[in-house]
Amino acid sequence: MANPMNYKEIWGIDIGYSCIRAVKLVSGKEGIRLVDYDIRELSYKGKDSEKILESIKKALVGLAGRKSLLGENVFISVPGAQSFQRIVRIPPCPLSKVRELMQYEATQQIPFDLKEVIWDYKLISADKDVSKGRSVLLFAVKKQVLKPLLDFCESAMMRVVGVQLSHVALLNFLIREHDPDKPFGILDIGAKHSEFLVCDTGGTDEVLMRPVNVTGNLLTETLASRSRKSFLEAETAKIEAFSGDGETEVLEGVMSNLATEATRSLGYFRSQLKGREIEKIFLTGRGVGFEVGREFLKKRLNKPLKIIEAPNQLSYKLKGAPEVFFDDCRQLGVSFGLALQGLGKGRFQTNLLPLAIQFDNVLARKRVSVGIALGLMWIAMLVSFFYTDSALQTANAQNKQLKAVVQEVDDAWQTYQDISDKIEPVVMKARNLASFGHGREQPLRAINEFYSALNRLRASGEKMWLSSLKFEKKADEAMQEIVIDIPQKYAISNYSMLIGWKSTISAPNDEEKMIFRKFEPYRVPMLFRGTLSGIAPMGEGANKLNTIERYVALLSEEGSVLSKVMLDTNWKPVDKQLPYGTTLTVIDFDIHFEFRTPPYIDEPQTPEDSLPPIPEVSP
Repeated sequence: MANPMNYKEIWGIDIGYSCIRAVKLVSGKEGIRLVDYDIRELSYKGKDSEKILESIKKALVGLAGRKSLLGENVFISVPGAQSFQRIVRIPPCPLSKVRELMQYEATQQIPFDLKEVIWDYKLISADKDVSKGRSVLLFAVKKQVLKPLLDFCESAMMRVVGVQLSHVALLNFLIREHDPDKPFGILDIGAKHSEFLVCDTGGTDEVLMRPVNVTGNLLTETLASRSRKSFLEAETAKIEAFSGDGETEVLEGVMSNLATEATRSLGYFRSQLKGREIEKIFLTGRGVGFEVGREFLKKRLNKPLKIIEAPNQLSYKLKGAPEVFFDDCRQLGVSFGLALQGLGKGRFQTNLLPLAIQFDNVLARKRVSVGIALGLMWIAMLVSFFYTDSALQTANAQNKQLKAVVQEVDDAWQTYQDISDKIEPVVMKARNLASFGHGREQPLRAINEFYSALNRLRASGEKMWLSSLKFEKKADEAMQEIVIDIPQKYAISNYSMLIGWKSTISAPNDEEKMIFRKFEPYRVPMLFRGTLSGIAPMGEGANKLNTIERYVALLSEEGSVLSKVMLDTNWKPVDKQLPYGTTLTVIDFDIHFEFRTPPYIDEPQTPEDSLPPIPEVSP
């Protein structure tokens, strides 16, 4: 049985089949604090196992680069469905002999050669039962399941200090949060595997688990078959149905099967708990996280149903919108449990990390080597050199030095790819220089197109003047508009300036800050709309709108970042007084448009995709 850990800070990384979820907890005098978290969607969500593993590797390496996990201690999960679990009974014996007896029991109980598995155990007998023998909870996972995950973490240069089954990690979190004295259940609906488990914390820590034959992918496949959609289209339709925005009737049959399976499991657990009643059931998984999914089950199970909420026993500071944080917390229960165990605060301290790696970790914590320290300093300096967050803040560099760094990234890009197998996270940090502006450059590209089209119009002898530009998020009517004084000359023209802002070496003006902060990278594509205002001379007769209509056509050309470009019908003629007493009749117009910002991705854009410079506008 593993000894409790006592790391002061650690990352808990829940490795799933649809996304990677990670949290960082720090233990100090003021208690345990949540200091950071991240949720990274897998780029592949089909059924091909090899593609899933490759997608997990990319997500882990991307997470390591984004969150600077080089050399950080991490505690990872293994899906419970890929593990072996059993309660065994051993005869009365001193605690010093338990390991020896469990070695024999593991040989008898685990249906694999012990050379092929990693196993651990937890005593679950109450003290009063010791004289009659001990009950022990035995866990095991095959090495071939664990090895790819450890290899991926190694390629991302993270230090894995522990491995726990996902459902056991979730138990650690729920027990700490709710301190239940009666049995409680967890119904976990995963993408490829689902299970119903019950934990009795009334002095025994007994854990019972039963597989459920309804999974997230089964829901998607059923919907795809009935509606003749592709798997990805059906996945989107399923999420819409569960969120209440789509048709739920197509899912009722499968959800009814899920409720039937859960009811059978409840009957099985009652027979095993010898009269102790399950008090409540926690629901996890994306489907049952929605209100519609919960309603399907509430009618049949006749038990209080709860979902994972933001932690009450941990302190944290909100970063960003509260509704986004609290929604994300519903997915982070396993990650919280992993990190709590790493801090030595979990009820279950079993560890399925190979003993050789555990031994290396113990030595690494106790030995002090000048050579290692210097090596780590060198690596840290190298990483910081490529990652402007730290290097450019600590180095007393000016704009000239910054441009040299960016130029070096451009010139050495091919070299970085050649050595990516050896220092892949370092390369990710370098690539993040390029990805920093991902999504944020879309309004800048729009402004570039406004100027470019204006220059082309004026080159043909026509006149037009732009006055203002407004942006707002289409999905959120309450979002404050971004209003921009369009005649101003913008300095944001390439990634160098974006990186300069990130490192605080160059200072944007107020309107540039507004664009930069509003258009941050999003986890999903976002749709924005805007209004461009200006004036143009009014033509004669049927050609009165000719100049403006040509401008709209230029903005709508193929390849433009803009879509649905159209002239507002509420235009009006206005008389403008020109020098020398001349009066000119102009049209005061508004042009409406839309554009999308892409989501941030695991493989960011290369520096070669930097923004084109904003063209000079003739007066």
